[in-house]
Amino acid sequence: MKDKKVIFIGGTSYSGSTFFDMILGNDPRGFSCGEVNALFNPYRKHHINPICGCGKKDCEIWTKVLKNGVNKLYETIFEIFPELDFIVDSSKDPFWIEKQSKNLVEKGIVVKNILIWKTPYEFAYSYRKRGQEKWEKEWINYHKVYFSVIDNWKSIKYSQLARDPSKLTTICDYLGLTYFNNKHEYWNKKHHILFGNNSAKIHLYGQNDPNYKRVKTNIDQANKIDNEKKHRNIY
Repeated sequence: MKDKKVIFIGGTSYSGSTFFDMILGNDPRGFSCGEVNALFNPYRKHHINPICGCGKKDCEIWTKVLKNGVNKLYETIFEIFPELDFIVDSSKDPFWIEKQSKNLVEKGIVVKNILIWKTPYEFAYSYRKRGQEKWEKEWINYHKVYFSVIDNWKSIKYSQLARDPSKLTTICDYLGLTYFNNKHEYWNKKHHILFGNNSAKIHLYGQNDPNYKRVKTNIDQANKIDNEKKHRNIY
């Protein structure tokens, strides 16, 4: 596992971590995990027998990962895809990040931490469009815990990245990744991402794909405020 790397994305719910995960993973040498902690610690119904981000019902990647166990999570992915140099994990839970980081460092795998965040106003809007109001506690508590548990991190503001994808150059330099034009167009790569925000994942599928219709239905059911966006034009 020499020269292998795992990048952990921190952030609250609705922080943009899913689309950020796939943007970073949009590289022939990268892999986007999504919220992979829920594969081993399911807390919602859809975490059981999950649908892989590639959309194929017969995809066996996560079955193999689960079988090999959480302690070999990243090693299993590297073994399935030997061409990979790095994996992106947007599980976000600071305690998951802390535990997995210690395990990885002991195995000689490099760990990098990046935090994506929204202002209180932006975060409140993300809550409101889903019919939720009490956002303050999560926003404050998450960042308090993250800052106390995670060392050596860098941050990026969601709105800056969404408005100007060239901001990725600085982030890629910090993470040791190669930046290239249109890296933000993550839908140009097939991803095996787990869970995460459907508003980001819907761009993975063509509009005639049954997976597009499935994800669109989930988005329409969740959102209380109309927030229609152009397909594959998220900015």
